[in-house]
Amino acid sequence: MERVQKSNAVYDFKRALRFNGERLKKLSDEEFVQRVKDYLFLYGDEEWKGIVETIDPAYRLKLSPYIKVRITTLEQFRDYCKYFFIRVPASDELVLREKMGVTKELLATIMAEIIELLSRITDEQRTEETIKNELISYITAKNLKNGQLLRPLRAILTGVEASPGAFEMLYVLGREECLVRLSEYRVSA
Repeated sequence: MERVQKSNAVYDFKRALRFNGERLKKLSDEEFVQRVKDYLFLYGDEEWKGIVETIDPAYRLKLSPYIKVRITTLEQFRDYCKYFFIRVPASDELVLREKMGVTKELLATIMAEIIELLSRITDEQRTEETIKNELISYITAKNLKNGQLLRPLRAILTGVEASPGAFEMLYVLGREECLVRLSEYRVSA
């Protein structure tokens, strides 16, 4: 009783969010997917309800580990994870970085080669490690820096500044979806 203060207690919202995020990370993938699904059915708009109903359950489980580490509340799912389900067009401002050596000329040179390289990896061979090894070999052979290839790839695939890395996105999205997204990107003249 002698440690009880007269002043009001302070609720630390940031600390509560951190605890909530830790709790989400500890959920099994199946339990996490079910909670997200329930949340989106209760609070999601029609677009998200449609996504939840049509997405393959195996795909939801596949991307669960990549989402759990990025959000602290289920409400954040819609904002932080849209690119897993919907193609978000990437702007040139997001993709090109002169300081890093990511120029229109470089992308024009390497994009067709990258699409060809990724299309050769069959579904049976397709793991995060295989994709990583193939891209690192390409980077080394072309005498590029990792950021000259991986950053624009990730930006094109997601259309946002912050997301999982290129290897993760190439693996999670799957071969066909990645090839479509990479093929659709065009640098403005």
